Amino acid sequence: LARGIPVCLGTDGGCTNSRRSVFEEMRMAALLAKARDADAEAVTAEQVLLAGTARGGEVLGLPVGRIAAGYLADLVVLDLEALSLQPAGTAEKQVVYAMQPEAIRRVLVGGEPIVEDGRPVRVDEDAIRAEVARVTAGWAPPPR
Repeated sequence: LARGIPVCLGTDGGCTNSRRSVFEEMRMAALLAKARDADAEAVTAEQVLLAGTARGGEVLGLPVGRIAAGYLADLVVLDLEALSLQPAGTAEKQVVYAMQPEAIRRVLVGGEPIVEDGRPVRVDEDAIRAEVARVTAGWAPPPR
């Protein structure tokens, strides 16, 4: 960042981030940069938020990461009243360092709703749980 190299963040599978959460990637990137440099000001929340949002589209040459004509309507709508996004007026910092999944109210991909009121709308959660239980029934329990 200090040299002007554009940095973007993302996740593409369980081996990189079991939560598959760009929000978790932003938090880890910020904390690791600060720990690596032993400097609380090594990176700002605003820089990390940009890396986790608009910068990806810029670096990859894709029409994503901005709300603008010609861009894909991929949006995450947050509840700014959620406790994890408090106090008011510090949204960038709270999104990067403290936001909990409950703050995610709506997700649109290509303009189509994927999450409404914090719940997925295109999948049957009970069916997924049943299938996971069926597939993993013979697996050894995870180590403690």
